[in-house]
Amino acid sequence: MLDTGSKSIDELTDIVKEQLINRDRFKTEEARNNLRMRALAAKIKAELLSDPSFFIPTLDVIYDGKDIVLRGVIHNPKEHKRIEEKAKELAGDIPIKCELHYRG
Repeated sequence: MLDTGSKSIDELTDIVKEQLINRDRFKTEEARNNLRMRALAAKIKAELLSDPSFFIPTLDVIYDGKDIVLRGVIHNPKEHKRIEEKAKELAGDIPIKCELHYRG
């Protein structure tokens, strides 16, 4: 946020240029990969939760820096297998770690 009433156009321009330069130093390959993996985790979660063949009471899908991790509560081993297979299909060659638990 900039207070345009207290600074000149030149001062504001310098502030904006400096911020843009600072922002660019965060554009690393590691940051891009992290963003891709987080987007993939969100896609997997959305696909699983919107699939009417699954009933998943609780599900979180995150990228932990190494793997896509599925955490949640499901109903039975058969459902576990189907969910894990679908997640692996959606993830392609990205490793999936399942931390799904059964509802008792």
